[in-house]
Amino acid sequence: MEARALVAAGLLLFAAPASADVLERLAATAWGHDFSADATCLNPHRFSFPADRSRLIVTWDAPITDYEGNERLSGGYDVLEEGERSLTLALHGESRLGPDGEPVLWVLQLLETGVYCWRTDDQTILQCAHPAMACPAPLPLS
Repeated sequence: MEARALVAAGLLLFAAPASADVLERLAATAWGHDFSADATCLNPHRFSFPADRSRLIVTWDAPITDYEGNERLSGGYDVLEEGERSLTLALHGESRLGPDGEPVLWVLQLLETGVYCWRTDDQTILQCAHPAMACPAPLPLS
């Protein structure tokens, strides 16, 4: 699905209340990307966080292949900063380095209701990549 269609679909699917903060909005639903075959809504990811809000944990229903080629079911980030529509995060075990030679810091940016993307902390929102959308809720069985 192309990015514009992804944004439009995400607008229709997100069910969290508008007053919820960014962590609550992320944890309220399952998410899917279209850039990775093993991370679509057929294998959605979910976010959770502890009461102290110091970490963001992402889990998938089935294993995914990460950026280093390893299979995994979960990943964790330290929450460095919370904005109204973004989180600045440090990925546990990050091996990619930024221009300063330090591990890359990531910004999870809410674009619209039900759509988020990733960027590094030195990129602008216009450079956000890999949009994800809220996955539709399964239909109830009757």
